[in-house]
Amino acid sequence: MTSRTVTFAGYAAILLLIGVWAVMTARHARWMTLPAAMAALTRRRGVRIVVVLGWVWLGWHLFARGTGAFE
Repeated sequence: MTSRTVTFAGYAAILLLIGVWAVMTARHARWMTLPAAMAALTRRRGVRIVVVLGWVWLGWHLFARGTGAFE
């Protein structure tokens, strides 16, 4: 199994989980939706900073390092 296959499987699993979450929140009104969960998670400033830094790190590793822009 190549790393590319593992990456695709990981993304597929994440999308599947998001889809299951969306279906479950549509059926059960008492469940928290994904936007509501993100809003609750990022209420505190420290958590927002960590989320932004994580997003920057992910973007750097997926896009800037993967394109060969700095070779």
